Amino acid sequence: MKKNAVVILLIVLLALCILIGGAVLVILMDIKNGPDDNQDSKKDDKVVEEVYKFSIDERTITNIKNSKKVVMCRLVIELSDEKESKLLQENTYKVTDLLIEVLRSTSEIEYRDDDIQNKIGSKIEKSLQDELGVESILRVYFNEFLTQ
Repeated sequence: MKKNAVVILLIVLLALCILIGGAVLVILMDIKNGPDDNQDSKKDDKVVEEVYKFSIDERTITNIKNSKKVVMCRLVIELSDEKESKLLQENTYKVTDLLIEVLRSTSEIEYRDDDIQNKIGSKIEKSLQDELGVESILRVYFNEFLTQ
C-alpha cells in the first residue's frame, strides 16, 4: 500500500512540475516576443475610420522597358480620404498615364523580383503623391498582374 501511495505522489509531483514549467515557458516566450501586434502601436498615429477605393476597370497593358515583352495589370488603390478618392476618379486618365509610365520604366530584370508588385505599388504611390498631391493612399492592390 505504501508503495502505491509513493508512486501516486511521484506522478502528481511530476505532473505539477510539468505544469509549472510550461507556464514559465509561456510567460518567458511572451516577454521575449514583446507587445502583441493587435495592441495600438505608436508607429501609426492616424486611425483610419473609412476606406475608400479607386480602381481602373480596364486592364492596363504596356511594353516593358528595353524588351519585347509586355506587362498587364488591373489595380485597386485604397485611400483614407474621400476627396482624394474623388480626385482620382475625376483624373482617371492621368492615373492611367502615371501607371503606364511606372510600368514602362521598370526593366525586365526588375520584373523577375519576387516583390515586384510591392515595388511597383510604392512607385505608383510616390508618383500619385508627386503629380496629383494624393497623400492618403493606404495601399495599392493588384487584381491582375501578368508579364509575357
